[in-house]
Amino acid sequence: MGGKGSSPPPPPNPVDTARASTSTNVGTSIANAFLNNTNQYTPDGSLRYDQTDSYTWNDPYTGLAVNIPRFTATQTLSPQAQAIKDQGDAAKMNLAGMANTQSQRLSSLLANDINLSNAPDAATTAGISGIPAAATTFGDAGQQQTQLGDAGDITRDYGPADNFSADRGRVEEALYGRLNPQLERERGNIEQRLADQGIRYGSAAYTAAMDDYNRQANDLRLGVTQTAGQEQQRLNDMAAQRAGFQNSAQQQKYQQLLSSGTFANTAQRDTFTQQAARGEFANAGLAQQLAQQQTAFNAQNMARNQYMNE
Repeated sequence: MGGKGSSPPPPPNPVDTARASTSTNVGTSIANAFLNNTNQYTPDGSLRYDQTDSYTWNDPYTGLAVNIPRFTATQTLSPQAQAIKDQGDAAKMNLAGMANTQSQRLSSLLANDINLSNAPDAATTAGISGIPAAATTFGDAGQQQTQLGDAGDITRDYGPADNFSADRGRVEEALYGRLNPQLERERGNIEQRLADQGIRYGSAAYTAAMDDYNRQANDLRLGVTQTAGQEQQRLNDMAAQRAGFQNSAQQQKYQQLLSSGTFANTAQRDTFTQQAARGEFANAGLAQQLAQQQTAFNAQNMARNQYMNE
C-alpha cells in the first residue's frame, strides 16, 4: 500500500474496456457456432456445415475489427431417398401438367353451349314405378288365451260336521238294543242259580260270581264301543276317498284346461310368426325390385353424363 500522501491509480480507459468485452463476446459466439454446427449423418442422407468464407466486422465505438466466419449447410440425400424425392417431384410435375391440360379443355368446353341433341335422355323418378306399397301390417293372428275355464273348487273337508258321531251313536244304540236284554237275562239266570245253590246275596261267593258276570258284561259293552268306532272310521275313510277322488277329478280338469290354453296360444304364436315371415318376404321382394330399377336409373344417368363429358 502507498503512503499517506500517495495518489490513487488512474481509472481504466473505457474504450479499452469496451474493446476487450466486445472481443470476448464475439470470440464466444464464434466458438458456439463451431460447436453447434455439428455434421449429421443418417440413413436418409447427410447434413454438413462448412466454413466457406468470412467477413470483417468493425465495432463503431471502439473501431475494433473482428473477422467473423461464414458457414454453408449442405444436405445430401442417400441414393434411395434421392430416388423417392425424384419420383415425388415427377408425380407433382405430372399432376400439374394434367391440371394445366384439363383446365384448358374445361375452358374450351365452357366457352361453348353443350349440345345435348344426341345425348340419351336423363332418367327420372317416373321410371321407378310398378312397385306396390311395403307390407306394414298383417292378418289378425287371434288373441292369446289368458284365462282358463272353471275346473271346480277343491274339496277341503269331507263328512258331516259331527264326524259321523251320530252314525256311531246309532250303531251303538242298535247293538246295545240287542245286547242289553241278553245281559239282563244272563244276570237273572246267574242270580237264580246262586239262590238255588243256597248262596246268599252279599256273600263272598255271590260277590265273586257277580264280579265275573260284570267283567263279561263290560267286555261285551267295550266290544260294542269298538264296533261302533270301527264303523265311524269306515265312514270317515269312505268320505276321505270320495274327497280325494273329487280333488283328482278337479286336478285333471284343470290340467286339461291348461293344455287346451297352451295349445291355443302356441297355435296363435305360430300363426303370428308365419304372417310376419310372409310380410318380411314380400318387403324383401319389393326392396330387390326397387334396387333393380334404381340400378337402371343410375346407369341411364351415367351414360348421359359420359356423353356430356366426351
